[in-house]
Amino acid sequence: MIISKTFNPEKVFFSVFIVYYVFRFLFPAVNGLGVGTLIFGLCIYWVSVSFRYIETRMLFPAHILFLFLFCFWAITLTFFATSFSLATVIFFVYLLAFSYAAYFLSKLGAYNFVAKILLLFLGFQLFVVLGQAAKIHTGLGFDVPASSIEGIDKSYFLMTPGTFFNKNDLSAVSALSFVYFLIFGHYLGFDKKVTLGLFFSVILVLITTSRSSLLLLVLLVFIYLLFKKRRLSILLVPALISIFFGIWLILFEYREEVVLLDIIVTKIETISEIVKGGASSSNSVSIRLYSYFNFIENIGILGFGSGDLKSYGAYIPGDAPYRGMLASVPHSLVVELGYWGGWPLLILFFISILSFKMLWSLMFFIYVVAFLGLSFVSSSVIGNFAFFWVFFNGFHLCLDKSILRPKTQKAQ
Repeated sequence: MIISKTFNPEKVFFSVFIVYYVFRFLFPAVNGLGVGTLIFGLCIYWVSVSFRYIETRMLFPAHILFLFLFCFWAITLTFFATSFSLATVIFFVYLLAFSYAAYFLSKLGAYNFVAKILLLFLGFQLFVVLGQAAKIHTGLGFDVPASSIEGIDKSYFLMTPGTFFNKNDLSAVSALSFVYFLIFGHYLGFDKKVTLGLFFSVILVLITTSRSSLLLLVLLVFIYLLFKKRRLSILLVPALISIFFGIWLILFEYREEVVLLDIIVTKIETISEIVKGGASSSNSVSIRLYSYFNFIENIGILGFGSGDLKSYGAYIPGDAPYRGMLASVPHSLVVELGYWGGWPLLILFFISILSFKMLWSLMFFIYVVAFLGLSFVSSSVIGNFAFFWVFFNGFHLCLDKSILRPKTQKAQ
């Protein structure tokens, strides 16, 4: 045997991936170390997969092949772009690796391993975020990753992004992790790790002060309780509302004493302002809406896209508000793929997703809505490794026929 039966390359691959984020925290200014860790993990994994294929002749499923075509086209665009980006190439190779690794672990039923390592990841991010919050309030704690960049806007120093550059990136990952644990608990039972995972996810979403993530989670939990736990929802909904108002009162009471609490309260307060004054009362909401409507107007002229990632000026009118921002970060995965690679890249993306053997259920619907909705939270999810790592693991969890009846099978 070339590969030992006790050696699982997927578990090693995911473990090395977590180390990447630890290195980003410990050595934020040494970009080469993080990139080296990603390349090392990738090489070890694909070499192991190649040996396994030689031994077993295991065929790749259709969705992996279509995803390969999508990633291959994206990488080709990167090679022929005005400026080459190694990070973008690594990212799309990782997408393919994430999907295959998640697929193989789902075949083994190794959901407990995935849940535990995701819990470890969230716990580590929470540890870093609390340290950054302490730095904002007391001056003692952890620096944000952006602090290593000269001339960076001072607003970044009031963020709590964990090991990410922007707090919205961590918020999107945390919110999607919440949905992952919700689905895991529904099918395999709400044990301690699931409860902790849900708790860590909610705390991270609150501390990162993302209104979109928070509202989407509230909506999805309401849908879940309404359709899956109707009897329980009669008790849970009032209880959750009471807990929310209790937390709100605590935040409001101490907002003047703790800077971070004031930021959280201010962000939540803007939700009511948006409801009263409309989207125009919030710059971030109005910018996103303009970006989406502008994309709809440009659908007919997408063609083969700009060919350059983060360079979409040809699709943004000269008098558009915040044109410089929208020309590089359109705040939507679908919009960005369309502007970057045009119809070929968009079609390959949707085919790679739709080529999965779909098992439509409420939980699958919740997960798809969460993925698409949370891809709007960040200015760009291209480059957010953890977001797609969580996505592919949750996607395969939703599509596993053997666990579609809740709690009928124990995860390994």
